[in-house]
Amino acid sequence: MRLKTHNLLAWGVLCLTAAPFLKAVPSVPFFAKFLLWLSLLAASVMVNRAMDRCGHRWVVRRDGVWIPRRSAKTHSLRGAIILGFLLLQPFAALMDAVMIYGLSTHTPAHAQPAFGMVVLWASAASIAVGCMGILVALSHLFLDSLTEGGIYRRNKPKREGAENHPLWRRWALAHYPYDSCRLNGFFALLGLALALIASPLSLTAF
Repeated sequence: MRLKTHNLLAWGVLCLTAAPFLKAVPSVPFFAKFLLWLSLLAASVMVNRAMDRCGHRWVVRRDGVWIPRRSAKTHSLRGAIILGFLLLQPFAALMDAVMIYGLSTHTPAHAQPAFGMVVLWASAASIAVGCMGILVALSHLFLDSLTEGGIYRRNKPKREGAENHPLWRRWALAHYPYDSCRLNGFFALLGLALALIASPLSLTAF
């Protein structure tokens, strides 16, 4: 699929996932919800772009034209999950830094939480943000599995006597062209609709 389609669908999925938590905490200011809404788009763009940049290798066709081809480095289940989880950890570190700064400057000394609670909150933030990266990576794999190139699936252990047994093999749910206008348009509109449904304005109204 096209990169724009990956970005919009993953953004919609992240917004829909975060919506129940924002709805359950009405005390969060609208401005903070709006910033989170935009930060989810940034997370989607970052993970999807990294998956294509790190997971595409250039090969030459018989007519001498260089074309990108997916590799198992990021277009396999294990590689995508690891990349998605690790890539967004700087976001978690930023959240932790803002939290610690706010506690140290705006909370009286007698009301500050114990060090163990701060560590627990930081760990929970790291895991939550990492799971968001995994969601983006999985949505990327889902869309690519619908195209003719597919994604990579690890082969079973090599049997005795088998020669030239590849470690990875292609796997796909369908074989549409990656630049199919109908398919890209459908999933791009779906992602945009999910993001708008779960937008801060919609959560405030309903």
